[in-house]
Amino acid sequence: MHTYYMILRPVGIGCQPKGFISYRNYDRRSYVPAINHEAWGEVTYDRQLSPEEIKNYDMMEGE
Repeated sequence: MHTYYMILRPVGIGCQPKGFISYRNYDRRSYVPAINHEAWGEVTYDRQLSPEEIKNYDMMEGE
């Protein structure tokens, strides 16, 4: 499983690549130790996203 964090906006329609397994929006933008950055939520995929997908959707990959 691969977890990615939404750094500019919460998970929503068209805000992340299609095909995710699960997601979780936070109540507010919160500090995430796994990326040493604040995020609005997280999305889990059963595949690794491409660098272009990560950049285009303003995401960060977790450890």
